[in-house]
Amino acid sequence: MRYFQKCVWACVLGTLAMTCAARAQAVPTVQTLLTSSHPAVPSGWKEACVVSANSGAPSPNCPVLQYNGYTYWAWSDINNGVAMAIVAYDPAGVAVKQWNKPGARYIWQITVDPVAETVGFVGQSNSTITMSFTDLFVPAPGPGALTFVNVGAPAVNCIFAPDCTVTATDTTGAIPMPPDATGSGILQSRTFVGAAGSPGAGNTAYEYRVDMTQAVSSDTVPCVTDLAVDIGADTRLSYDTTGQLYDAYVVTSGGIGTVGLFNVTRTGNVVDFVFSQPVCASPTAGNGQSSYFIGIASSYAPTAVTAHVGWPGLLPLDVGARGPDHPMPLQLKSSYVTSPVHHVKKKKMHAAKAKAH
Repeated sequence: MRYFQKCVWACVLGTLAMTCAARAQAVPTVQTLLTSSHPAVPSGWKEACVVSANSGAPSPNCPVLQYNGYTYWAWSDINNGVAMAIVAYDPAGVAVKQWNKPGARYIWQITVDPVAETVGFVGQSNSTITMSFTDLFVPAPGPGALTFVNVGAPAVNCIFAPDCTVTATDTTGAIPMPPDATGSGILQSRTFVGAAGSPGAGNTAYEYRVDMTQAVSSDTVPCVTDLAVDIGADTRLSYDTTGQLYDAYVVTSGGIGTVGLFNVTRTGNVVDFVFSQPVCASPTAGNGQSSYFIGIASSYAPTAVTAHVGWPGLLPLDVGARGPDHPMPLQLKSSYVTSPVHHVKKKKMHAAKAKAH
């Protein structure tokens, strides 16, 4: 039953892609790695592996969880709050999903209960954050999966300009809010053209950011789980300058936001960016979440399009955006169907010139 519920939720997020048929690894395992080998720590958190429950002394080793091909690290609040961020990393060290959990800090032990199907992240004074196998399960990428890499700004601008300086056009579209919410949520679209002499010459960069920082709700908190845009064929570039080509990138440093990507998939012309955690409103103004800028390149010039944001319990909602003005060889445009109840007219977008990041 637990795994069935997980499969249903994964289907809602659009990340299942045939992975509910079998679980590659039934029971997670615990390993000990050198603390110094840890991957990038997300903003607002820090590495704090300690030697025991009653000692704050730093440990040279850190317990990690291995599950379905992913490695899970537990980070502590950068301000020493009693909370941990449990983050799953793929074999390349890219964070694919994050859970922020209160109740413990300063990891020293991880326990696995195969009978109860739970994992305990044990911290100072043996305070423990308990999560189920179902909660921690991250499906492997399925058919249609695209590649992405985390990058920093302004370094990523060098892909599109020899002098690493780009001039961007920003537009915003309003995200429809439920009746009990106030404030606003927006989808920011940012475009800039690859200059001659750059790796991205002849292409346009399309960046998107879901901003729920000004959305307020004291009832069921509205959240965005994913963003789907009609991109058409994308141009793969080495956004991290290693020579490896990627379909998309995430600006995780030097820019705005705190929420990255879990995966990116394609269905025909539509590319779906699934966030590593829902991008949510807050009970108080100014405290909602924002995604990082997520980017993709196309050889086609920008035009106004209707993007779709995923919202738990609803069909995709329409939001004004900018996307490539491409032909339709892959599949007829707009493979998403919106509910008549939640269909909204395209919002007027106000373009403004701005320096990227």
